[in-house]
Amino acid sequence: MFTKFAGFVTVIALTLGGAALVASPADASVAATGSSKVGDKKANKRAGHKAVGKKAVGKKAKRKAKGKRAKRGRSVAAAGHATPQTSVQGRVGPGSSVAVGDRACTIGFLFRQVDRHFASVSANCVGRALGESVTIKDAGVDVASGKVAFTGADDFGLIEVTALSGVVFDGSVPGWGGPVGPGVMPEAGGTAYFATPNGVRTAALQNDAGRVVALAVPDQANAGAGLLDATGHAIGLLDKSGNVIAMSLVLDRALGAGFAGLQLVSGGAFQTAAVG
Repeated sequence: MFTKFAGFVTVIALTLGGAALVASPADASVAATGSSKVGDKKANKRAGHKAVGKKAVGKKAKRKAKGKRAKRGRSVAAAGHATPQTSVQGRVGPGSSVAVGDRACTIGFLFRQVDRHFASVSANCVGRALGESVTIKDAGVDVASGKVAFTGADDFGLIEVTALSGVVFDGSVPGWGGPVGPGVMPEAGGTAYFATPNGVRTAALQNDAGRVVALAVPDQANAGAGLLDATGHAIGLLDKSGNVIAMSLVLDRALGAGFAGLQLVSGGAFQTAAVG
């Protein structure tokens, strides 16, 4: 008799005991022979049941092992095909940090050419090799990648930017707002407004050479910063030496390099009292 429980087969053999009734030696012989045949049949039956039971258990074990191998396979496949992070929250715009190896500098302004996005940077910071890869960070987090698209002898450079999903292109200068459009260098000097990864800044302009002569926190990271005048117009870019590259020259250089139709991306309303 078979009893199935929790997926296992248990063979239960019931043996009935008792005295044999023998009428005569001949009958005894027949009885013994009959008993022997019956015993053999029972033994064969039990052996058959055991074989069937072992076969069933063997199949179960194989299925179980196969299942474990499949699970292990799925685990390895999942580990080997981890989905890279492709969506973050952040911005790309004036004041964002650009990193190339151990060098870092600042995005000045954003530009657009149809559906292509560009950012102005210090050419000396990103390197002179066209196509060189750069990383753009927002608050220390990688938010975009870029490739060097143009470099000029006067430290003006452009990188073409590809942002991750969830990242916005924001033309506003942090703290100040603007630019409200391209502008010209003020003839009488004055104050320039800009932003770097270290915060918002102001600087005095020297009118005879178009040079920034006073920086709140002078450091290499300021290179490439976009400067605004007191009306919020973009007047130029800061080079690594503290000189101002006039915006009119920047646009002329870009046009001459084949970037026809390149447009400055405007920001929000400008204010001379920094916010944030």
